[in-house]
Amino acid sequence: LESIPMFEKRLKEIKEQNGIDYYLTGVSGGVRYTPIVRYNKIHLLVRPEDVKEFISVAKCKQVDSGANIVILEAKDENLLYDNRTIQEFQVVSPVQIYLDCMQLKGRGEEIADAVLMKEIAWQ
Repeated sequence: LESIPMFEKRLKEIKEQNGIDYYLTGVSGGVRYTPIVRYNKIHLLVRPEDVKEFISVAKCKQVDSGANIVILEAKDENLLYDNRTIQEFQVVSPVQIYLDCMQLKGRGEEIADAVLMKEIAWQ
């Protein structure tokens, strides 16, 4: 098992070497906008046609519990609208971060509120 920072580094390599786009979301995406919490799980969106290849290239293993990487299919391109590149990572829009984080337990609501105040409400 790789650490979260090591896996995140590999995300960039996967994009460069295999051309597979990924988009951080959830808390792992939210901290790119406002780094106020620590996290131990990566949430990312991958286009449906790339999911199997991404899982293979990233050497991910499906588990029933205790996952540290959650791969969601971006079945609708609207989920990727206004995505950004932050610190060399592809990240979904602040609005999508807010929506995704509000559904997460733990620090999800905290990061959602911070992204709302910093990136959305001021506009």
